[in-house]
Amino acid sequence: MRAGRGATTTGTDDTRRPEFGAVPGAGREPVPARKKRDIVTAVIRGAGEPVAPGEPRIWDDAAAAQILPGITSPLAFTLAAGIFGRMCREYARSLGVPDDQVDQTDSWTPHLLGSFHGRVYGNLLHWYRLAGIAPGYRLSRRALEVALGATDPVPVEVAESLSPFAFDSRARRVRSRIRTTGVFLRRALRIETMMREYRVEFDRVCHRYETTEYVHGEHAYAEYRRLDRELVLLWGPLAVLDAVELTLMGAVVALTESYLPQAPQPFRYAAVRPSAALGSAVAPPGRSGAAGFDPDAYLDETLGGIRRRWYDLVRVRAARCAAHREVVRSSRTRAAAILEPMIRVMGDDLAARGILRAPGDIDYLTAGELRGCYDRVPMPDLRFPVAARKDAQAAAEGLCAPVRFSTEGAEVSDMELAEQGWAARADIATARAGDSLTGTASAAGVAEGPAVVIRRPPDRTPGILVTESADPDLVAALPSASALVIEHGGPLTAVATVARELGVPTVVRVPEATAKLRTGMRIRVDGSAGTVTVLSGAGP
Repeated sequence: MRAGRGATTTGTDDTRRPEFGAVPGAGREPVPARKKRDIVTAVIRGAGEPVAPGEPRIWDDAAAAQILPGITSPLAFTLAAGIFGRMCREYARSLGVPDDQVDQTDSWTPHLLGSFHGRVYGNLLHWYRLAGIAPGYRLSRRALEVALGATDPVPVEVAESLSPFAFDSRARRVRSRIRTTGVFLRRALRIETMMREYRVEFDRVCHRYETTEYVHGEHAYAEYRRLDRELVLLWGPLAVLDAVELTLMGAVVALTESYLPQAPQPFRYAAVRPSAALGSAVAPPGRSGAAGFDPDAYLDETLGGIRRRWYDLVRVRAARCAAHREVVRSSRTRAAAILEPMIRVMGDDLAARGILRAPGDIDYLTAGELRGCYDRVPMPDLRFPVAARKDAQAAAEGLCAPVRFSTEGAEVSDMELAEQGWAARADIATARAGDSLTGTASAAGVAEGPAVVIRRPPDRTPGILVTESADPDLVAALPSASALVIEHGGPLTAVATVARELGVPTVVRVPEATAKLRTGMRIRVDGSAGTVTVLSGAGP
């Protein structure tokens, strides 16, 4: 959100009250001083973490841009942050981590996601901690860096210091690691069985809610709380899938660096193809992937013997995990669709009771505030924080966000964010002929053609698509796209993966792409070099 300063809490349990920054002066109506004191929450900024002055945090959008693309409402952000944090806690518990150490994760799992000007970022240092819960941290760390597509990984000495929890003795640490490793390996060997069981149980849960008609707000709220608990219990243990995938991908990266040191950058992403594991394309029909980078043909030319067999063994298993992860991602989309009517019924109820001015204002509450409306008496006055957030979201539409930035301490001002790359779109100069934008190479190939800058995914648009976020809905537009340029999102997001399957040259993490490029410009996209060059048609 644009205005205000201060940290946030995401309302991940029933007892916490979000505490955000100051109310911006440009509200929809004047805010009396006494009302400012009564406001439960103002503009959301950060992750709600009690960070010491000067303590650094690194924010990266590679994964978050797919989970919550574009500008995200306060309710969607806090619901996602809350369930994700509790899911990660349940994941640690399911691996047999001792209770004392599971409790220690409460200091960081609620703060894995942060929101700045309505854009959602991963709190990167905590994601490294998350990767450290399972064994094989060094491999997982390398895979995490590849998945992010960042050119500036966290320094090794910093990454090595990021432990998810601490022990009071070396003996306890060793015993716990042995137990966790045993559980991890047993569950890794049961991935296929786990996925079959998950599909059955998830379908059962969804069927119950999809056939329910919510008659009033209290009913919808009770069902929302029940769904929330069931999803945490389902998704928490299944997070081992991500850990196994990271470990296997780390092994693929290590083997690639050892066996194929001259391999082009897109190869490390193309080598782990979901279709290689599933035996069929994951992309939508309508376009052949023959024009794309073929990792099998490249391996046939460069690697053979026992090394090839070992390499294929690891990468196919990694690809299988990646395919399963897409199934889980799709199930989260289904869960969001189930939650939507509950939210709408609660919005109607809160508006009818005079707590909100309009039903749609529920999107500007936090999860903690929503719970407060049904669990606490008297009801809080939410009119002014809602107005403040609406104004901030409208202002955020005119901002261009960086792909990665850092902050220090709990409070972050607009000036500090501007120094980290946040800028008004109107102040960013349009690219000229000959200008080159650089990002992360994601899908090999070169394409030239007219740019089509889009803020929302279309059904089908010919040309080179330039988009702000790696929204999964973009997959439908790929068969008619000649190339793809993504401002926010990593090379292993769903849309980038499908682009490789279809042979669509793709560059991701291109800063300010949607501000510098204009529809109609003729540009060249080099998906192997990670560059976007303006050829002609620049605006004034």
